[in-house]
This record gives sequence, structure tokens and C-alpha cells, in this order.
Amino acid sequence: MQVFFFGLLPSAMPQLTAYTFYRFECALRSSAVLGFFGFPTLGFFIAASFENLYLGEVWTYLYTLIILVTAADIWSAAMRKRFER
Repeated sequence: MQVFFFGLLPSAMPQLTAYTFYRFECALRSSAVLGFFGFPTLGFFIAASFENLYLGEVWTYLYTLIILVTAADIWSAAMRKRFER
């Protein structure tokens, strides 16, 4: 157990963190796509606003999605830097 926690785990943390954040970003994008098929996610609100021609809301939701994905990417990079030290 000591070899795992003090030898293997610290060297694997950057890769584990990168993969975790990659899956989180995939989940964000997938939830937006699922919303177009009726699931109450960000994509659902984008589709509903587009159908009602509330284009200001559509752009707001799209900007929100872009900000969320970008924030997750920046957070991922910061965590990977922290674990590489």
C-alpha cells in the first residue's frame, strides 16, 4: 500500500486528473446535445429559445456553454500543473 500511495499514485495524478477533466468536458457537451432531444439540460433551453425566436436568450445560453467548457479546460490545466510539481 505504501508503494502505491507514495510511489505510483503521485506519478499518475497528472494523467488521472487530465482524464477526469476530459470526461467532465465530454459530459458538458453531451448534456447540451441531449437537450436538443428533450432532456432538461442547457441544450433544451437553447432549442426552446430558438423555437420561440428568442435569439438573445439563444446567444446567452451558447455563451454560457462556451464559458463552462473553457472554465473546465482552464481548471484542468491548473490542476495538472499543480500535480506535476
